[in-house]
Amino acid sequence: MIPPHRLLRCLEPADLERIHQDSLKVLAEVGVVFDADEIVEMFKRRGAKVDQRRVYLTEAMVRGALETCPRRFTMVGRTAEASISIGHHQERMVVSPGNGTLYIQEISGERRKAVLSDFDQITRLCEQSRHVHLVGSLPVEPIDIPQAARPARLVHHLMRHSRKPLLGVAATREEAEAVFDIIEIAFGCSGFLDDHVAIAYSVNPASPLCFEALSCATLAAYARRNQAVFVLPGILAGISGPLDLTGLVTLSNAEILAALVCVQLIRPGAPVVYCPGTFMVNMKNVYTVTASPLSNLVNMAGLQLARHYYDLPCRTMGGMTDAKMVDFQAGAESMQNLVLYTMAGANIISQCLGVMDSLTVTSFEKWVLDEELLGRIACLERQFDQLVSEDPAAAIAAVGISGSYLTQPTTMHNCRNIWMPTLSNWDPHDAWCRNGRPPILERAHHLFLERMENCETPVLPRDIDRDIRKYIDR
Repeated sequence: MIPPHRLLRCLEPADLERIHQDSLKVLAEVGVVFDADEIVEMFKRRGAKVDQRRVYLTEAMVRGALETCPRRFTMVGRTAEASISIGHHQERMVVSPGNGTLYIQEISGERRKAVLSDFDQITRLCEQSRHVHLVGSLPVEPIDIPQAARPARLVHHLMRHSRKPLLGVAATREEAEAVFDIIEIAFGCSGFLDDHVAIAYSVNPASPLCFEALSCATLAAYARRNQAVFVLPGILAGISGPLDLTGLVTLSNAEILAALVCVQLIRPGAPVVYCPGTFMVNMKNVYTVTASPLSNLVNMAGLQLARHYYDLPCRTMGGMTDAKMVDFQAGAESMQNLVLYTMAGANIISQCLGVMDSLTVTSFEKWVLDEELLGRIACLERQFDQLVSEDPAAAIAAVGISGSYLTQPTTMHNCRNIWMPTLSNWDPHDAWCRNGRPPILERAHHLFLERMENCETPVLPRDIDRDIRKYIDR
């Protein structure tokens, strides 16, 4: 990752302190609703002021939770290479796919409702990609999967097609326990999750300042089993949050701190990831906007709070676009989000592969194009500390004036390590014409089909797959 001292910062230390203090004031004076009796009773036992299901959090509670929340943790995959470390001194930015889109957009531009085979194909793409590290939770919303045992079925499909660490979906306590059971079947060890983090859940407050019953149930289930909780307030500016940038940062921070306190009271030391995720709104039609520079500012401020004030692992949603087609707007907005959030120090980037039109649709062609954008970002991260070489003057002196570097030893040594695109065309115009002037969208489509044809599937051993099926059927 980019070294901490070189990260992009948009707030001064005094601003961070003010936002923290204002967040504490909101938590203490306005409170937060947790729509779950067991959580409200837990807060009562810990001495919190409670009014029905509204809980008022003290500064001491927040301070205690920040002390026990881990600064770094590891998520395990089913191979050693698939496991990843998240948080303090993280080596590389972690990437997860899109989440929750309803439609698949074909290369023709036509849309259709997503089905389970689309879910599986995206998971296979994730498994093949060296730029993707987490799989799930709902890269698309399949309409053809039964509601019975749905969270377990989805995780089963993730494990059938990928060995990488997992992202789960909202679930009741019983459904979450079933998910944990089948993960332990896959790892071949009962009790495996007692001391391993293999799955994370992204909890979304019902902003402003409310956690609904299902979110509470899933949060509590994951915290009890020491699995990671990603806290993502998807605030809509001017609707579920103020149309004021500082107010948006403060509200988002208060909601994340509230969930963090809840998790740490349930199980001190359970991993929590700070996830700013504010959206602007097109006030002409009240439609969500995912690629506004103003959203970038709010979420970058949140990342700065996480990294530089709280020292917590952090995630945000990058690579999103409001474009309806795979076009200039799609590429420009996706790259805007990815670059800014990378420079701001996000430990994890999500919603960055194939998603378009305000998180409603996924394009397989954009998926593979976005993978090239992630390659550009990875190159930026790798080379950031290599801008200064040991002895550049020696090579310059060896070539001298009006010489050529083409056969110079450092050129020969480095030429095969220079980053090259997978789909963008860097050929001269006449070479591009000789090759038939291939449109990039068509090339992306062929690359997607080629990857689907050549992928290994399933990756879950047959006997384990059978045991999980039997468990789910019961």
